[in-house]
Amino acid sequence: MTLAHLERARFRTAPPFDITFTILRVRPRTVLIYDEQQQRERVLPRAVVERALQEKQLVYLGQARRRSA
Repeated sequence: MTLAHLERARFRTAPPFDITFTILRVRPRTVLIYDEQQQRERVLPRAVVERALQEKQLVYLGQARRRSA
């Protein structure tokens, strides 16, 4: 599974951080996420997200619902 297939997927980071976020957009070098605690969008390097997935530091929470306009 590539990172592009995970758009709109919700994740929670491993303790002690417990940050819940949704992947909004995957670009070649960056990933746009929505941080649910701070209620804002953030940009992360794609390599960081890929490494966290490989090392199983993220817990998959399912697909997010589409945000209403």
